[in-house]
Amino acid sequence: MEGGYVAQTKYVLQNVEQDEKVKLLNGHSERLAMSYVLLVTNDTTPICIMKNLRVCSDCHTFIKLASELLEREIIVRDAKRFHHFRNGFHVKKLRDLGRVDTPFFSGKRMSCS
Repeated sequence: MEGGYVAQTKYVLQNVEQDEKVKLLNGHSERLAMSYVLLVTNDTTPICIMKNLRVCSDCHTFIKLASELLEREIIVRDAKRFHHFRNGFHVKKLRDLGRVDTPFFSGKRMSCS
């Protein structure tokens, strides 16, 4: 696959064929939200997604690789924390994005609104 992504179907607990497991993973809300955002925003806008459930490990890997391929910052807020992705890296798991002290963000304040 492009970018090194291979669906991690071990996280699908339903007793279905492999192809169906991949389809189930592709239907996760954060992936659908990313698809929509890519259609309606320009190439430089950071992607910010909020959801009320936890992000599965497969989606975490997918979003990390997508941030590198798309060359965009992606912020995902799940039920427990913020996940910040940039250039193919999960920068830091943050509960509060009030201040980000990393070389990637240089103190820049970002919010999901």
